[in-house]
Amino acid sequence: MAKLALTYWAKGRYDEAEELQVKVLEARKQAYGEGHAETLANMNNLGSIYHSQGRYEQAEQLGKLVADGIERALGADHPHRIGSMRNLLDTYEAMGERRRQEYETLCEQIQELETRAVWKQLLSPGTIEGWIEATLHRLNNDPIRS
Repeated sequence: MAKLALTYWAKGRYDEAEELQVKVLEARKQAYGEGHAETLANMNNLGSIYHSQGRYEQAEQLGKLVADGIERALGADHPHRIGSMRNLLDTYEAMGERRRQEYETLCEQIQELETRAVWKQLLSPGTIEGWIEATLHRLNNDPIRS
């Protein structure tokens, strides 16, 4: 049902998408609980449907719940959290001037998280070892140094 709801959403059949997504979300809440990653993903999908319908306040409310829930469940730096924050950012942008401050603040937070994620990846042991190995290989095979 979740995939069908997303298909309806992609085809612009928002009312049908919403109806199915609400059912899926209720089933996920019963099966996994409110804070589970599957439940949060479905909340995120419902928020996207609300956004597409122009129901920005409801999209905003779900977007905040999803971002906070993912932070608790998976951590502040998790890529899914950044993705949910980007969805919320899109909603703030659609809401215009009345959410300008929230938009700017969230944009800064996303940039900080993405920068931290890039540095974390660049400074991971495997990456550093790879750089050292590649540099040594180039130095050993450098025709100027031979």
